[in-house]
Amino acid sequence: MGAVARDPASHHYVVGACGVTGLAVGVDVGGTFTDLVAVSADGEVTAHKLPSTPADQSDGVGAALLLLGGAPVSRFVHGTTVATNM
Repeated sequence: MGAVARDPASHHYVVGACGVTGLAVGVDVGGTFTDLVAVSADGEVTAHKLPSTPADQSDGVGAALLLLGGAPVSRFVHGTTVATNM
Protein backbone atom coordinates (compact mmCIF):
# COMPACT_ATOMS: atom_id res chain seq x y z
CA MET A 1 0.00 0.00 0.00
CA GLY A 2 1.17 3.48 -0.75
CA ALA A 3 0.53 6.83 0.85
CA VAL A 4 -3.05 7.93 1.44
CA ALA A 5 -4.19 11.11 -0.31
CA ARG A 6 -7.51 12.74 -1.07
CA ASP A 7 -8.20 13.70 -4.68
CA PRO A 8 -9.61 17.28 -4.50
CA ALA A 9 -11.53 16.88 -7.77
CA SER A 10 -13.41 13.69 -6.90
CA HIS A 11 -13.14 13.83 -3.08
CA HIS A 12 -12.15 10.14 -3.15
CA TYR A 13 -9.35 8.78 -1.03
CA VAL A 14 -6.47 7.32 -2.97
CA VAL A 15 -4.19 4.63 -1.58
CA GLY A 16 -1.34 4.01 -3.96
CA ALA A 17 -2.98 3.36 -7.32
CA CYS A 18 -6.37 2.33 -5.87
CA GLY A 19 -9.17 4.84 -5.34
CA VAL A 20 -11.53 4.34 -2.41
CA THR A 21 -15.01 5.01 -3.72
CA GLY A 22 -17.22 2.86 -1.49
CA LEU A 23 -17.96 3.10 2.20
CA ALA A 24 -15.42 2.41 4.90
CA VAL A 25 -17.34 0.33 7.45
CA GLY A 26 -16.49 -0.68 10.99
CA VAL A 27 -18.58 -3.13 13.00
CA ASP A 28 -18.13 -3.97 16.68
CA VAL A 29 -20.02 -6.93 18.10
CA GLY A 30 -20.57 -6.72 21.83
CA GLY A 31 -22.52 -8.87 24.22
CA THR A 32 -25.51 -6.52 24.14
CA PHE A 33 -25.22 -4.41 20.99
CA THR A 34 -23.72 -4.58 17.51
CA ASP A 35 -22.50 -1.16 16.41
CA LEU A 36 -21.82 -0.12 12.82
CA VAL A 37 -20.16 3.09 11.64
CA ALA A 38 -19.82 3.86 7.93
CA VAL A 39 -17.88 6.74 6.40
CA SER A 40 -18.42 7.71 2.75
CA ALA A 41 -15.65 8.98 0.49
CA ASP A 42 -16.94 12.54 1.02
CA GLY A 43 -16.77 12.17 4.82
CA GLU A 44 -20.45 11.56 5.62
CA VAL A 45 -20.78 9.42 8.75
CA THR A 46 -23.63 6.98 9.38
CA ALA A 47 -24.04 5.00 12.59
CA HIS A 48 -26.37 2.18 13.63
CA LYS A 49 -26.82 0.26 16.90
CA LEU A 50 -28.71 -3.03 16.91
CA PRO A 51 -29.16 -5.79 19.48
CA SER A 52 -26.45 -8.43 19.23
CA THR A 53 -27.36 -11.94 18.17
CA PRO A 54 -25.38 -14.26 20.49
CA ALA A 55 -26.56 -17.49 18.81
CA ASP A 56 -24.97 -16.37 15.52
CA GLN A 57 -23.03 -13.09 15.55
CA SER A 58 -23.08 -12.95 11.75
CA ASP A 59 -26.86 -12.38 11.88
CA GLY A 60 -26.36 -9.09 13.75
CA VAL A 61 -23.53 -8.01 11.44
CA GLY A 62 -25.63 -8.86 8.39
CA ALA A 63 -28.63 -6.95 9.74
CA ALA A 64 -26.45 -3.89 10.34
CA LEU A 65 -25.00 -4.07 6.82
CA LEU A 66 -28.51 -4.29 5.34
CA LEU A 67 -29.23 -0.87 6.86
CA LEU A 68 -26.69 0.58 4.41
CA GLY A 69 -29.13 -0.15 1.58
CA GLY A 70 -26.74 -2.09 -0.61
CA ALA A 71 -24.16 0.72 -0.85
CA PRO A 72 -20.76 -0.51 -2.06
CA VAL A 73 -18.23 -1.15 0.71
CA SER A 74 -14.55 -0.71 -0.09
CA ARG A 75 -13.17 -1.32 3.41
CA PHE A 76 -14.60 -3.47 6.20
CA VAL A 77 -13.18 -3.68 9.71
CA HIS A 78 -14.64 -5.99 12.36
CA GLY A 79 -14.01 -6.15 16.07
CA THR A 80 -15.59 -7.78 19.09
CA THR A 81 -15.53 -7.47 22.84
CA VAL A 82 -17.58 -10.63 23.42
CA ALA A 83 -14.65 -12.73 24.70
CA THR A 84 -13.43 -9.87 26.89
CA ASN A 85 -16.79 -9.58 28.63
CA MET A 86 -17.16 -13.27 29.56
